[in-house]
Amino acid sequence: RIWESLRVATETKKGRLFTVISFNNDWDTLLSEEFKKDYYLNLREFLKIRDTDPVFEAVKEHSGIGIPLFVREDGTKTFDMNEAFFWIDQAPVRDEEIIEKLGYKKELFKEISKPCTPIGNLSEEIKTRVGFDCLVMHCPAHDTASAVAACPISDDSLFISSGTWSLVGTENTYPVATQQAMDAGLSNEGGINYRYRFLKNIMGMWLFQSIRKELGGRYTYDELMQLAMSSDFRELIDPTDDAFLAPKSMTEAVKSYLGKPELPLEDVLSSIYHSLAVSYRNTLQEIESISRKEIRHINIVGGGCKDRYLNQLTKLYTGKSVSAGPVECTATGNIISQMFFLNEDMTLEKARELVRTSFDSTQVE
Repeated sequence: RIWESLRVATETKKGRLFTVISFNNDWDTLLSEEFKKDYYLNLREFLKIRDTDPVFEAVKEHSGIGIPLFVREDGTKTFDMNEAFFWIDQAPVRDEEIIEKLGYKKELFKEISKPCTPIGNLSEEIKTRVGFDCLVMHCPAHDTASAVAACPISDDSLFISSGTWSLVGTENTYPVATQQAMDAGLSNEGGINYRYRFLKNIMGMWLFQSIRKELGGRYTYDELMQLAMSSDFRELIDPTDDAFLAPKSMTEAVKSYLGKPELPLEDVLSSIYHSLAVSYRNTLQEIESISRKEIRHINIVGGGCKDRYLNQLTKLYTGKSVSAGPVECTATGNIISQMFFLNEDMTLEKARELVRTSFDSTQVE
């Protein structure tokens, strides 16, 4: 169904919009001889691109082949079929077969919309309430997708979107869909500009938020941080353990996990701090090993990037350079989506450079 849709969409367009490179007999049966003549590259052309084009570097590192490859008339290349669909104004195709196997109703699933796509204007009811009208855009979703869109990262960076949860990952132009990735609990989540966030979800500030609530809010977060810094206790918990998801008492949950019922508050906090930093290091090592990418820099964004001690421990345990900020990355990513819609010349690199020059970012020492 997917390749039939691709064939029909392409053959109804004028001009050679893109080329499909494929050597799969199933696909050949879906595509007409005329289509293959006009839009297929032969093996020699494909191998020349594969041997010389930087787009294949990551593919070859994973011992991949790089098929199918889509080549636009202007030379732009992608392995992402949905991006190729976008080139020809064709909506991405839902995998209805998977939906059927999961037992869901197809009508529950809307057409997939990419970030930066306009939805429409406000309803009459909302316009009356707020006193104005505006065009509503799709931003990268969920909030982490918007945060990463505005995160001033490069190909050799790790992002940590630090808030109630810590989303630790890197950005790729391709999904890492291997057994190793699945076993490690790493996922490939869609982002802006057809990027994939290869990440793991780790318990974050939730641990501190829960303890502060237990204490009636009588400590500020800075005061809790100072308590942790005064302790030399270094035993660790696993922040991803279900015991810390929604306990009646987070303090007691940590003590129980460690088997130390009399552990003082400062030691509980110290254990959490060091455990989070170690979990960041472990996830970084998994990502480097599985994606075969060397990480040189970590960028921490979100509200949690204001925690100086956690930032320092992250640098200590990972051995990488670390920067903190911007704080309001999710809102900034939303703004970037609007910039993409309003300016056809906008690129993700240009947008992130604007973020670098417009918001404070601190190098962690």
